[in-house]
Amino acid sequence: MGLDLAARRNLELTQTMRSKEKRGSLLWVLDQTRTAMGSRLLRSWMERPLLSPAQITKRLGAVEELTKKTIEREELALSLRDVTDFERAMTRIATGACSCRDLASLAQGAQALPEIDVELDEPSGAEIALIALGLSLLADRRGYRKAQGAEAARR
Repeated sequence: MGLDLAARRNLELTQTMRSKEKRGSLLWVLDQTRTAMGSRLLRSWMERPLLSPAQITKRLGAVEELTKKTIEREELALSLRDVTDFERAMTRIATGACSCRDLASLAQGAQALPEIDVELDEPSGAEIALIALGLSLLADRRGYRKAQGAEAARR
């Protein structure tokens, strides 16, 4: 369910009615994300709220898990600080509007992914929370690594 424009405007979810600015809106109050990707995700969640009670409960459980694990959450946040805005960089590449700087920042951000992968492999419950939130960025890489390990074990 997406909220119509009038509802979003009256609720001041992402911008105020009077000045049309983010400052003063609900998004401005809630947005403590550390990355541009996280900020866009929060905005999309506010504009398109969940309807299914099961999905809402799952997301609340994931948020609660991350809230309880302060140290793990802060370590993950520090690691995410080094990750470039992959969505924006990939969009620029796909549209042919990328520069060498975009490619270099994409490579630099990718270097932080193994550290994040290690943090998510720790049995802290944070991985479960991230998967529940739909943010498991490294699932493909992890699956590839496990497949390589299985193949090496067969040899």
